[in-house]
Amino acid sequence: MMDDPAAIAARYDEVGRLLRRYEGGDDTALGRAEALLDWLAAHDPVRAENAVAVAVLRVQVGLARVRRSTEAGAADLDAVIDNARRALTAARAADPANWSAAAGLLAEALQMRYAWHGRPGDLDEAVALLRQAARAATGGNRATAVAALARCLLSGSDTSRRTDHVREAVEVLRAELDRDPPGPSRPPLLHGLGNALMRLYDRTADPGLLEQARAAYQAALEGIPPDDPRYPAALCSLGSALVRLHEHTGTLGPVESAVALYRYGLARVPTGRARRDYLDGLGYALRKRYDARGDPADLVECVDVLRQAVAGYQPDEPGQLPARRSLAQALRAAHLRTGDRRLLREAAQVSAAAARVPTAPVSEQIWALSVHGHVRAAQGRWAAATESLARAIDLMPRLASPDRLRVDRYYDLSRAAGLATSAASCALNASRPKRALELLEQGRGVQLNRRLVAHDELAPLWRSDPVLARRYLRLRAELDRPEPGGGLAGPGAPARPAWATARAAGVPAGDREAAWEELLRQIRARPGMAGFLRPASARTLLSRAGTGPVVLIVPSQYRSDALILRAGRLAVLRLPDLTERAVVDNAARLRDAAATAHDPDARARTRLAAEQAVRDILDWLWRTTVGPVLDQLGFGRVADPAEPWPRVWWCPAAPMSFFPLHAAQGSDGESALDRVVSSYIPTVTALGRVRATGSSAVRGSIAPGARAGASGPSARSCVVALSEAASGVRALPRALHEARIAAAALPGARITAATAATRDRVLEELTGCAYAHFACHAVVDPQDPAASRLILSDHRREPLTVADVSHLDLTHAQLAYLSACSTALGPPRLADEALHIAGAFLLAGFRHVIGTLWETDDDAAVRIAQGFYARLWPPGQAPPAPGNPAAPSDPMAPSGPTAPGDPSPPRGPTLGPLDPARALHHAVRALRQRYRDTPTLWAAHIHTGP
Repeated sequence: MMDDPAAIAARYDEVGRLLRRYEGGDDTALGRAEALLDWLAAHDPVRAENAVAVAVLRVQVGLARVRRSTEAGAADLDAVIDNARRALTAARAADPANWSAAAGLLAEALQMRYAWHGRPGDLDEAVALLRQAARAATGGNRATAVAALARCLLSGSDTSRRTDHVREAVEVLRAELDRDPPGPSRPPLLHGLGNALMRLYDRTADPGLLEQARAAYQAALEGIPPDDPRYPAALCSLGSALVRLHEHTGTLGPVESAVALYRYGLARVPTGRARRDYLDGLGYALRKRYDARGDPADLVECVDVLRQAVAGYQPDEPGQLPARRSLAQALRAAHLRTGDRRLLREAAQVSAAAARVPTAPVSEQIWALSVHGHVRAAQGRWAAATESLARAIDLMPRLASPDRLRVDRYYDLSRAAGLATSAASCALNASRPKRALELLEQGRGVQLNRRLVAHDELAPLWRSDPVLARRYLRLRAELDRPEPGGGLAGPGAPARPAWATARAAGVPAGDREAAWEELLRQIRARPGMAGFLRPASARTLLSRAGTGPVVLIVPSQYRSDALILRAGRLAVLRLPDLTERAVVDNAARLRDAAATAHDPDARARTRLAAEQAVRDILDWLWRTTVGPVLDQLGFGRVADPAEPWPRVWWCPAAPMSFFPLHAAQGSDGESALDRVVSSYIPTVTALGRVRATGSSAVRGSIAPGARAGASGPSARSCVVALSEAASGVRALPRALHEARIAAAALPGARITAATAATRDRVLEELTGCAYAHFACHAVVDPQDPAASRLILSDHRREPLTVADVSHLDLTHAQLAYLSACSTALGPPRLADEALHIAGAFLLAGFRHVIGTLWETDDDAAVRIAQGFYARLWPPGQAPPAPGNPAAPSDPMAPSGPTAPGDPSPPRGPTLGPLDPARALHHAVRALRQRYRDTPTLWAAHIHTGP
């Protein structure tokens, strides 16, 4: 006889209540739920949809057991997935109302298996299911489906760094919150929004996102009853936001509250897999509180709870890496406090185990190897430390894969900052200077080196296999195509969200990178091509440096050195007075002082103090770094003006790249400007490749018989000026005058000015030009350096960005003079990547680039340009033709109007071998002679190139 429908419905409800009690810690509830399901299967067999409901609930029971039980393994999860697939099939045929629930459960199980084993196919299937479920669901089910979709998207973003997934999660959650009234479905949406905003904060460091995340977590917590199984997760999520707030502000209150929240949450979760995540969070919060207060009890408890967290993971789970990393670092800190070397041995074991997890994402593998290397260094095992850090550096090119959004590439590369200098210092301590050189080169300029190829590398491929050479060039061009909407939101960003753009492209993730790796494998299999695009050996690097000298400045926590490459030999100069802490502090002081000195609203006394601060930094540079290096090189006296000046190429690592090494001068008057002509290079590889065959070396586009370089009266020049106040920036009254000075000295010059200076017009002018001069403003974007831009008349709508310029392929480009603010300055977190406007022109094909390290003064910029172009061509070259309107007789006097876009008469100098490094050097010295106590006027301009 059929049971009462009301009784059957009550039993279904009871199964749900038992599942919630089990999730809350009642271990007996799951067995009772399974018994009820057996009863329902026997007593409610008539309607097919009821059978589907029972099947869906069985999947829920299986998932609950796998989530909570630390004994559940891969076979248990596979069984749950099989049951979920059967339930989904049954629902599709007989019970569409339950289809969304079944799809959500299958997606959750697939997501869990992805977290355990890192199979991308599981995540892709889960995301696809949940997108479909979110579209199909109605009413309260829609909010549940959207929350599940967001969780899945964020789960993938944690391991794959898919920021497009994070943005999609933010957008779908906000859209659902806008339509969802207050009720029980709202807290999960708010909690998911907090998680998504925290991921975005991690990638952007935007404090506004952190505050939004904290507010979302707080609102979610207030909407969840304390006896709800979701309450501990809400507590701990709010705790994580407060820890980050402490890191951002330095105030103690947030981390104190975070520790309390984690403790409260853990007290409500005595067992289960979720507990290990809360233990990891508590351990991290305790470590931060220890760093702030110095209480050893915090460090002892931190180590204890992190040991518990690590013990809760299976050996191959990628999710264990953050906990292992935190434990290894806490053990190192405990060793520093106690001197107990057993703690270091344990840290080495913990970090080594993390590095062996096969399913961990590349970024986490790099972190694990880095931590392991630093632990070995703390043990004094320098060779082992070098090996671990070298393995991490070997993986770094995968962070720059073109199949990843650039914001994800930047995020992971910034997390690896300092890896190359640490590896080099460990190698030096292991008495392996050549290995130090190789690692320093391989671990810096990762994106740059992926895109540079010299003629002497490509020519053998043309001879060996022209078909492969053409395939290489085609794929290289495909990989170098600008990324549609791949950066952070900002000026010039597309209206479509980036995640939607990526999905619409229809290119499976990893396909282009896989094709690239396969092509390299085929090329390297050819006779004589085994080393194609592999990391350069020390011997090759010494050859690329030429007669030099090339000086790599390497500050690290272990030691500081100058590696000097000269005439095929490598010398190491210890710099004992140069410390990593002083480098970081003085880089910040220099940035602030340069900004203050050019702040029109600052008081005169404040600006004078800023100039004094810059003079102090130049003195520090001279005493600790530049003076000792020049003495070592034998350049210990003032150069004889009648003799050729000696050259030095500076290749500073990490934060040293923000300093004007060329302008270092002691308080006693000793100065680098009086001893050598200085140039800068991002890497030795970049210098060797632009030297190898001229501009064609930069992008690898040269084919047999192609012409390198540009010479002769047919060469063209692009000169751009923006004097008027564009929207949001002040006027540059002298910019057009500076442009006329440049046009008078450059062949075939065309001045593009005022409203004619648009992004598209300038890009068209750059195509095919040999020389370029920009006199305008620039904006550095610290969050998305590819969006840094030169300010043209339409910069609000169509900015001329680093991404635009770097994707040009200018096969005959020689010189780009960028007379704008901070064009050679990138974000500190990516100091080794040359991600700035000057670097973009180098990638575009220009052999020589003049850039600036900070904001420049309008009048000073004109004087330096005047001095530069007066000396650009060697003595004996013909001056500009008389009567040329682009060359006024008094370069500092006002000139008559030049129609925007009109070409100047092509009567520049007879072309010969230009010498921009020496020209800039003497122009800077001349301005220094006039304004010796005002270094911000003359120390910012630098030359990059051969």
